[in-house]
Amino acid sequence: MPRATFERELHTIQDDLLLLGSMAQQALADSVEVLRNRDEEGAKRIIRGDQAINEKRFAIEADCLALIATQQPMAGDLRTLAAVLEIVTELERIGDYGKGIARISLLMGSGPLLKPLVDVPRMEQKAVDMLRRALDAFIRRDVALARAIPLEDAEVDALYNQIYR
Repeated sequence: MPRATFERELHTIQDDLLLLGSMAQQALADSVEVLRNRDEEGAKRIIRGDQAINEKRFAIEADCLALIATQQPMAGDLRTLAAVLEIVTELERIGDYGKGIARISLLMGSGPLLKPLVDVPRMEQKAVDMLRRALDAFIRRDVALARAIPLEDAEVDALYNQIYR
């Protein structure tokens, strides 16, 4: 396979990675909205939609492994594919969080919330912002941006702890 074909397939994998990131991000955002609005049908839709996220993850993994097996990439290209394999697992897990929030919403029923949701949407917005910037850093190969994002974990952890209490 000529280098141009390899580059095209690698680019396609990266595009699919961004699509998966968008799907996971949407599942998370929608799940918080469903929780806020007590939308049982929306919660069921998110739970059903998780299958598409799982399928996209496995398709990307298969494409990566096929590219590795057929092209035996070296150095940077192999590191990129290895990173994609790790990232898709994490993106699928984010989708699972959205599904989990939707399930919790169903368990809570359609009754009013005990108190208004304030910190959950803030945590979701912060997590989505971090996710977007992390994917952007990966695609642009921006090491400085990639290293800065984990420093913001403490803010998300603090919101989680506040919600949990």
